[in-house]
Amino acid sequence: MIKKILLLTIAAVSFVACSKSDKDAPVDNGNRGNDKLLGTWVGTYDIIAEKPEQQVRLVELLKAQHNLMERTFNINSEFKKTRAVFSNNNNGNYSFKYFDETGKIEYGGINYTIKENKMIDIETNNPASTYLFDGDNKLSAEMLDYFLFTIDTENSSKELSAEIKKLNLDITKPTDIQKISELTTIFQQKHTLKYKLKWHLVRQ
Repeated sequence: MIKKILLLTIAAVSFVACSKSDKDAPVDNGNRGNDKLLGTWVGTYDIIAEKPEQQVRLVELLKAQHNLMERTFNINSEFKKTRAVFSNNNNGNYSFKYFDETGKIEYGGINYTIKENKMIDIETNNPASTYLFDGDNKLSAEMLDYFLFTIDTENSSKELSAEIKKLNLDITKPTDIQKISELTTIFQQKHTLKYKLKWHLVRQ
């Protein structure tokens, strides 16, 4: 069952395989104090569920996805360890990307500007994360909202199957197919687990 879950959930998680090269190195042109962020950082991240009662299940699902990622891309990467790169786009804006600990799998990131201690997403013009330095070489950052999500397909599928049986729906009938599609959406939404990340980083 878990294999089936992983095959379904990986489609909902964006993994970008990449190889490190010189073009990944950030350019520090000395612009203001914001450039203190520039560079490569390594460390760990916390996973914080929007609903505390979902925390254990959420971590279980994300760890399973991480293990699948390791096998898919043939890498050795510890769960919840990360590499983060802050770069200067040379247009007054900045780029933040975070990866698995090897730096080969990109999890996500944003283009941003800085306002006080917040990273402002250029696309939405909304604050995305806060950050705080501890000296020059330690950094913590935390998403300001629960921007990320995964779907608990195992429990969603169980409830869907039970409902199909309860309603005696027939997958060969067009009217029932439409009803099953509607139920699928309902149960997937019910079992969508939203979360955010908090990073604990040191300068590399």
